[in-house]
This record gives sequence, structure tokens and C-alpha cells, in this order.
Amino acid sequence: MLSACAAKTTSAATQCPVNEPVRWKVDDADRPSYLDADVEEIAVVERISYDQQAQAFRMLESGSFVRVTNAKAEELMGHAFSARSAILKQAEYHAERAAFFAELCLENPKDTSHRDARDEEQASARRLRSQSRHLKPYLMRAIGLAGCGTGSFSALRHHDDIWVSFGGIGSGFTPEPQAVIVYLDRPPRAAHVTTPGTCL
Repeated sequence: MLSACAAKTTSAATQCPVNEPVRWKVDDADRPSYLDADVEEIAVVERISYDQQAQAFRMLESGSFVRVTNAKAEELMGHAFSARSAILKQAEYHAERAAFFAELCLENPKDTSHRDARDEEQASARRLRSQSRHLKPYLMRAIGLAGCGTGSFSALRHHDDIWVSFGGIGSGFTPEPQAVIVYLDRPPRAAHVTTPGTCL
């Protein structure tokens, strides 16, 4: 169990700020590797604004993830957002990489590594385009590092379990509970919180 920063909520009786500790279990033991064949990287993971963290924590009191509407996701993030546009942009990036490796295949037909890379990029582009039609926002638990400006959240899916991670550059940062919006094409079975990491 990891205890970190507290969420500020308002007491109905006193209308004064009250600190409520947020305790979210870290599930690193069975965390999959993004290199595993049956593991999929989730394309769109967005931060919740700090102003909305307390509300997000309250919404997550009963579980590790909550399905939210697009309007609620935008409210929690603090800005308008099109997950479909974001994921299609990533699909285009993979399509461009597939074309690059296809040219290398023509130049070097005996080099199977180029062909494998081309096929992998094409598959990624197809998967992202397919997913873009069915994306729904889910609010999920996460643990980030307070003050780590270089950091970002990412997520992996393994057998419909979602693993939310944080990584950044630097050292000496304090772990803190946060919440993120993860856009998925199908509901998760469970969402797991992983320990944040940094590198120098």
C-alpha cells in the first residue's frame, strides 16, 4: 500500500477543507512488459488537471476505474480534446514508418528485419484506425511524481487488464496519487497502479 499526498475535500458540516489520505495499491508483481507479444500499448492517456484531482479521487473511491462521458473527461482534463484525432495522428505516424520500411525492403529484399518492421507498423496503423471508431474515456488511478515536469503517463493492456505507469527524467521526486483519463475501444477488466520510475 502506498500512501502519498492527500486529496482536499469539503466537509458538509463545516464547509472547511479536510485532508483525506488516498491509498492506492501498487500492483507491480504481475506487470507485463510492452515487448511481450500479447501486450498492447494504449495510444491515448491524458492527465487530469490538478484542480480536478480531488473530484477524480472521489469518483474513484469505489473502484480502480470509472467510465465517464466525453464532456466529463474534458472537464476533468481542463480542456477540449478529441481522442479520435489524437489516435488517427498516431496511426498516420505508423503508416509513414511502414512506407519507410517498405522502401528498405525494395532496396534490400533479403533483409527480413525490414519486412518484419514494415508488417508491424502496418498492423499498428490498422489497429489504431479500427480503435478510433470506438474510443471511450475511462478515469483511472495512477501514481505520478510530484514536480517531475519531464514525466508522462502511459498504459499497457494485457488480457483486458490495464496497467497505468509513470516515467520521467530526474531524481528526488515524491510519489503522489494522481488520476488519468485513458481512452479505450472496449471496457477494461481491471486497472492496476504501478510504481512511478525515473532515469537520470
